[in-house]
Amino acid sequence: MGECDIVLAQSKEFGFGLGMAVHVRAKARFEYTYIQSAAIMIGDDILEVSSYGDYLLNGVSHVDLPIKIGAEKYSLTKVAKNDHDVTFNIEVSENDHIQVKAFKDLVSVRFIGAEEEQFYDVVGIMGNFQNGTRLSRDGLRVIEDDNEFGQEWMVRPGQDPKLFHFQPTHTHQCLMPSAVKDARRRLGESISVEAAKKACEKLGVSGAVEACIYDVIATGDLSVAQAGAF
Repeated sequence: MGECDIVLAQSKEFGFGLGMAVHVRAKARFEYTYIQSAAIMIGDDILEVSSYGDYLLNGVSHVDLPIKIGAEKYSLTKVAKNDHDVTFNIEVSENDHIQVKAFKDLVSVRFIGAEEEQFYDVVGIMGNFQNGTRLSRDGLRVIEDDNEFGQEWMVRPGQDPKLFHFQPTHTHQCLMPSAVKDARRRLGESISVEAAKKACEKLGVSGAVEACIYDVIATGDLSVAQAGAF
């Protein structure tokens, strides 16, 4: 995907016309890319979450939570397991939630439930809501190439809303991570595939286990498996 701001998901009709946009700020580190921060706009409210659960709501740092956002329709809460594992939850309905999790300096966004009534017109790098098809912005092309798809959904100033408080470093195209590992990191790596498999096996689902193994080895951090969201 590369280093840039990406439109993860957007909807004009979410909240019966309130609208929603979710952007993530991807950061290149060594040969991989991770999500450094995420921003969610519902109606006129914007939540921005970054490393270790640092957050802004409408540009104000560490607003007291819980609070209602999106024309006061949705409850925003925060749960901190410890100082490096923090989850923010937006309750869309009893069954639908949008969660932003910060585990150390890694951030993730999850849509739980995501019933069609609220999310039917969502598009973005997550793919078409109906079938996951990786469509271009105009909805006319299917894009198979990962890098091309990432560039297609890069946040475009003037076309996409400004969600992050600070402007991105790259605004014209995503900066791709280096394919060559840093020598100092390579010499310091000590996590084997076997150790990563053991740490991740509790996830059960094969696709999730494989993604977990990749993330553990890429980050060099076994505790990433405990997060259960990366």
